[in-house]
Order: sequence, then C-alpha cells, then structure tokens
Amino acid sequence: MLSGMLGDLWWPLDLFSHFRLQYSIGIVACLLAFALCRACRRTIIAAALGAYCLLTLGTLLRIDTTQPAYGTYLDLVHANVLVGNPNTRTLIDELTAGDPDIVGLQEINAEWLRALEATDGYEVVFARSREDSFGIALLALKNAHVTVSEARELQPGQPHTVAPAIEATLTLEGQRVRLLYMHTFPPMNPRYARARETMLDWASEWVHKQDDPTIVLGDLNATVWSAPYKRLLAETGLHNPGGVRGTWPTRLPPPMRIRIDHCLHDPLLHTTRYELLPAHGADHRPLRVRIGW
Repeated sequence: MLSGMLGDLWWPLDLFSHFRLQYSIGIVACLLAFALCRACRRTIIAAALGAYCLLTLGTLLRIDTTQPAYGTYLDLVHANVLVGNPNTRTLIDELTAGDPDIVGLQEINAEWLRALEATDGYEVVFARSREDSFGIALLALKNAHVTVSEARELQPGQPHTVAPAIEATLTLEGQRVRLLYMHTFPPMNPRYARARETMLDWASEWVHKQDDPTIVLGDLNATVWSAPYKRLLAETGLHNPGGVRGTWPTRLPPPMRIRIDHCLHDPLLHTTRYELLPAHGADHRPLRVRIGW
C-alpha cells in the first residue's frame, strides 16, 4: 500500500496503488484476527492502517445526486467488450436497453462492427475496428434529443502511442458538451506504462483546450489511486463519480475487482445515476451513467 503512494517515481510502484480496497479488506481481517488473539500492539497498528484506508475510501463512496438546474439529462453507456467475445448480440442488446443517448464500445473488431451497424435505433457516428485490443466505436440513438457532431478520430500521445480515441460534440437543448472517448494502454511493461501516462497527460491538455463542459469516458487502465490518474484530476478539476465498485476483471468476485473504467466530467455537470451492467462474456463490467445540468 505504501509502495503505491510512490507511483510517480517508478511505474512498477504505481501498480501497487490500485488495490486500496483489497488492502482495506485484508487489514480488517487482520484486525479481527489480532483482536481475537489479544495481540494488542498488532491490533493497534492494524486499526490505524484500517482507519486510514477507510478515510481514503470514504470520499469515493458518495454519488453526486444533486439535481440539475434545468432538468437536462444525458445517458451514456461505456463497455470494453473484450476482443473476440462471441456474445455480440446479447451484449449489444444489454447496452442499448432503455435507449441510452450515447453508447461507446472498446476492443471491437470487424465482426463487432458489423453487429453494431445492424443495431436497430442506433447509428454508428464513428468506428475504427481492429483485431487487437484497441478497436473503438461510438453510437448515437436515432431521433434522440442529443445531436452528435464533429465526431472524429484522434491519436492521443503520438508518436508514442497508436491507440485511437474519439472526440465528439454533443448538443442537448442548446447546450454543447465535448466528449473524449479513449482507451489507454495497460501498464504491463515500461513502454505501455509510459504510453498510458502520455495518453492521460494528453487528455489533461485536451480538456484545457475546450470551451465547453467536458466528459472523459472509457477504459483508462488506472484506478483512482494511480499517480497519472490523480494528476489528470488535479490538473483539470474533473469530477470522479462512481465510488470504488470494481469493473475488472469479471472472472474475480466483486471485492477483488478494481475500477479502471471511468466517466469523468466537468464540475458544471452532475452524475445522477451510475450503475454497472452485466458483462455477458466481457472481462469488464460496462458502465451506464446519467449526467445532468
């Protein structure tokens, strides 16, 4: 846990930062065991560490339910579908249930793109299919109150990365919102860790260049305790709703998962709904978020 606080110094240390919830569960278990064994000194140490963990977790357990001033809402869905996942129709039906305004998908290949193009009620506003893990697509509900314009592909962090992102302008009742939909590299080795950091720093620069409220959505391959992620929030002031409920990997029980999928937004916006959807063969739980202002 202490190593994770030094993530800015060396990328492997940052990997230890992601498991604050799991550390907390372990510390509570140790606290109970030490207390039962009447090991006073160890109980005091475990209690101090447990209190610190609970304090850091407490600020993440609140969902902003402030009601928007004008009652304007935007429903967003994000899913990392897992390239090669055969459950295309089942997962797409899950993601589009309830007619969300915008649906973003990551890790799509050619088969997934064909299924998306055949989805009733939705149009593909931009897509880039790939056979690796960095295909990406953005869908918009047809005849909705949201207008999508200026959707285009970006290459954040070039020349150091080759993962595409999508930016788009969403207009609702005269209010423009700028969306950045991105999938960063997983920090599996020094090159990928550097690429992820470059992409998150680039996202910070992108936010500062926008004149309208912004939303950054996607699989960022970082938890709220990761050094590059914390720097992104500190530099932009973006809000981080959603608590500590883990989104990956779905093969593990919920307490062992970490949240690396995020919907960050401008302080002018409010998250009034946040839920995790069934994975249907994906290794990430999809997000559904309602944002209002």
